[in-house]
Amino acid sequence: MPRVSSSFSGNKNVNIPKVNKAVRNGAPVPIHPINNANQNNGTIKNKTAWERVSKRLQRTQSATAHLKDTPLAQLMHKNLDTLFEGKRHNLTVKEVFSKELLYSETAEGREAKQMLHRHGIQFIDYSYRYRMICVFQEQDGEEVLFFCMSVKEYRAQKWCSVDYLDSVSLYSGVVFRTKVYEELIYSYFEYARSIGYERVHIFVSALGENEEYFFHKRPTTMRLPEQPMLMIRQFFTEQLHF
Repeated sequence: MPRVSSSFSGNKNVNIPKVNKAVRNGAPVPIHPINNANQNNGTIKNKTAWERVSKRLQRTQSATAHLKDTPLAQLMHKNLDTLFEGKRHNLTVKEVFSKELLYSETAEGREAKQMLHRHGIQFIDYSYRYRMICVFQEQDGEEVLFFCMSVKEYRAQKWCSVDYLDSVSLYSGVVFRTKVYEELIYSYFEYARSIGYERVHIFVSALGENEEYFFHKRPTTMRLPEQPMLMIRQFFTEQLHF
């Protein structure tokens, strides 16, 4: 599923749906810590280099082990467990970034402030929380990242926005990956509602030619839809009417 940004015919604000129940590929390219090892016939020449690589392997054996579980990640994981009806799914959900930001401290905000100043218009600053959620699946002992989602939360206005969704077709499991994506989105709605948010804004845009968002590369077998905007609109409309 491509990423998320412009909307169903313009940006669309909707009430956050109440979540009262959990709703129910290309060869993997694992995140591997060794990219350019100094090798000779499959062996690393320098012992010191090998020691460095070995330590690096130990540090990155689990790309997510050092990340603490947050309430949002725990809720998403719990709902995935329910979706899979107790079956092993090897999925790990991590909130890899969560921070309160001032708009004026971002590159976009600084640019906007300068532009308004040039035209004699007052710049009004505001704060929001930015979250980045990533989902991994263990495959052959490696953690494979296949889904990313970023959101912004505006507490004073009691609304939040789902800014970007991006995925690659590396997920493998007994449940269709679209169902997994849906469960993750529903789980965020449920979490946002639980901490006081009342509306969600979804920013939707199809990937253009040669455009990328979170994922720099995609499997050659990954098929993009012939009518991406139609597919994305349909997908998000379904999320808002479950």
